[in-house]
Amino acid sequence: MILKTDFRQKRGFAHGLIRHLPGHAGLTAGCIILLFYAILSIAGPMIYPRIPENLSNVLKSPSAANWFGTDELGRDLLARVFTGVRIDFFIAVGGVGLAYFVALPFGLFAGYFGGKVDRAISVVAESMLTFPSTVLAIFIVTIFGSSVWGLLLTITVTQSPQLVRYIRGFVIQIRNMEYIEAANAVGSRLSFILLRHVLRNTVGNTAVVLSLLASEAVLVASALGFLGLGVQPPTPELGTILSRGRTYFTIAPHLMIFPGLFIALLILGFNLVGDGLRDKIDSKRTR
Repeated sequence: MILKTDFRQKRGFAHGLIRHLPGHAGLTAGCIILLFYAILSIAGPMIYPRIPENLSNVLKSPSAANWFGTDELGRDLLARVFTGVRIDFFIAVGGVGLAYFVALPFGLFAGYFGGKVDRAISVVAESMLTFPSTVLAIFIVTIFGSSVWGLLLTITVTQSPQLVRYIRGFVIQIRNMEYIEAANAVGSRLSFILLRHVLRNTVGNTAVVLSLLASEAVLVASALGFLGLGVQPPTPELGTILSRGRTYFTIAPHLMIFPGLFIALLILGFNLVGDGLRDKIDSKRTR
């Protein structure tokens, strides 16, 4: 009975999240923002195709012809921002998703088994966390290269140790719960216990962490692009667009304003979703 009740609770997590949306303005707003970015990432170039450079249309202010204005080479800034959104969204979601799958087995084993396994995994994770994330990202991107895939791997490597620590903590909280003891008592396989009961009960807390780490990934990718270590021109990544626009900020501030707004809005979306999910989990615990 205990196992069955637990299964129903975890089965209803996504359903409960959907029911929770209308009652939580922040979570609803965050989901709408991320849905908007997902649509732009998939269909942005089709909605607003890229326009070739036109040196007779350099550094034009926003107008009906060019809603976000043009850059120093006469390229339409809106089209470049839409393409940059696709890159940054892919790096954030893909990098954090890969980091989760890398960290998941280590966090599960460290939290569930404890002892020497826990100590060995924790030492490696904590050692990597002693380096500031930006410094570690700069070091890694110099190895993997300044490209979309290089940034994706950089986010994966820098976020994995944090996820190992979080997942380990979540597993430690639930490994001695009654339904885990019941599963062991009836002779359930270890893989069944870890995947069906332990992993299911970390889904909610892990979703909160993933959304907040995704916002951090956007910051890291944009910062590397701004420093000239991210995706290299002519590929229009938002941080790279910001970096090139600072030269002309006094005469063409739109080159920094619009990419900066899209970066800030994407970070806000991830943070709102993370805060909303945390409120949902806290309210369930209170009840």
